Amino acid sequence: MIDIHSHLFNLRYLPVAGIIIRYSNGIVPDIIARGVARFLIRHTRSSISLEERRPMLEIGERTLRSLLENLDLRSRNPFDLSYQQVKESLLRDVTPEDTEDEEIRAAILEFMRIDTENNLQPPISTLMSLHEDMSIANIGNWLGAIDRMIDWVFSKIEAGLNYLRWFHFMQNSEHAILQHLRKDEPGIQRFVFHMMDVDNYFDYSSDFDFKTVQVPKMKKLLDENPRELIGFVAFDPKRSDAMKIIEDAILNHGFTGVKFYPPLGYKPIGNPKEVQDKIDALYAFCLQYDTPIFAHCNNQGFEADRRNHSGYNSNPLHWQEVLNLYPKLRLCLAHAGGVEGWFSKLKPMDEIDPPGINDGTVSDSDQKDWNSSYAKIVYKLCLNFDNVYCDAAYLDEVTDEEYYKNFRDRLSYLFNAKPKFAEKIIYGSDWHMLFQEGKNKRYFSDYLRLFSEQGLKDKRDAFFEKNALKYLNIQ
Repeated sequence: MIDIHSHLFNLRYLPVAGIIIRYSNGIVPDIIARGVARFLIRHTRSSISLEERRPMLEIGERTLRSLLENLDLRSRNPFDLSYQQVKESLLRDVTPEDTEDEEIRAAILEFMRIDTENNLQPPISTLMSLHEDMSIANIGNWLGAIDRMIDWVFSKIEAGLNYLRWFHFMQNSEHAILQHLRKDEPGIQRFVFHMMDVDNYFDYSSDFDFKTVQVPKMKKLLDENPRELIGFVAFDPKRSDAMKIIEDAILNHGFTGVKFYPPLGYKPIGNPKEVQDKIDALYAFCLQYDTPIFAHCNNQGFEADRRNHSGYNSNPLHWQEVLNLYPKLRLCLAHAGGVEGWFSKLKPMDEIDPPGINDGTVSDSDQKDWNSSYAKIVYKLCLNFDNVYCDAAYLDEVTDEEYYKNFRDRLSYLFNAKPKFAEKIIYGSDWHMLFQEGKNKRYFSDYLRLFSEQGLKDKRDAFFEKNALKYLNIQ
């Protein structure tokens, strides 16, 4: 069995400050976002670079680590943890070195200034104490300030508790994250991981440079797990050397495919010339080497421009234009267009015959049923082009009984009406995103259940493995 859509990166691969600012809609100031990101990343492990040791704060003959050792909860499912447990686990990492870090110190002082101006605690005397005293004796005040700053920051972020839990879990090393993935999906023999290259789309870069650090690190992970992992390198058309990175990863470093992520701010086709030229070069390279492209395809995602709905760049009608120009392109449309079409109730007027599918009824913003959804177009492209596939990643309504039945009925109907489609849909999890929903432990088992149903069980091997092998073009 194969999970074609898993992620293994941790916080060091992400522009954490940019995420905090973006998803708080700019409420969290730059200086505080940078400090919180710096604190989180300072205490993020990286097994690949052997940075496993964690600093300890001496308090007399004991350490903060020993005092709070039972609260080291990083290794547990974050959705098993309360807000207070997560926060306590973060606070146990505080060290004198944190208080000496310029960005962390500046963030705390700015937060306390805002706090004081709003007539909240702490008083000015405590603020001055923190400003002047970096000693271990003053660590209690620093802990209190960081504690309250975390409360304030994550109260300003939509679904802030989920993000706090996610950030906390993502402080694990890459190896530890892989171990969690194995536990949640027993029976999966191979995982396809997808890199993300987002530095050029947020105001801050990640802790690990994509070209010089991230790609080599993930190559090392591939080398250490050659029979278990398959790697897709991320494509960023804003990079001047975008194709050099792709060519080197595919031809020299063991990566299998390319991750294409339109919500960051580009489309499959119709971009400004300097961007489109790089994208066209990518298509030419992938056709030459029969390299698979894996493209995000629902109307949301990790949007770099939420206000202008950059998720709409993923509309599969753009891919229809591309495929008309490059019909042999090997492509998987992730999320199969999104949940709206797949989990809507099956209706007699649903368009399922490709020549009769009306592109004009598809909506970016109002996908209320099959005929208005991206899903309908994804399905059509899978039938019309031999090398086009889709995956069922983050189609998490499968965990709801009513939607489960709708999905089962739709798949059974489509497989009977168009048997070729049963050869084009693939299991995927988008496992990191399932963590944010607290559905990571049941997702795989729900899909096993789904493909044990009458009318679907004879397609189980294709869904969980054979279709993935065809798409990946590997034996």
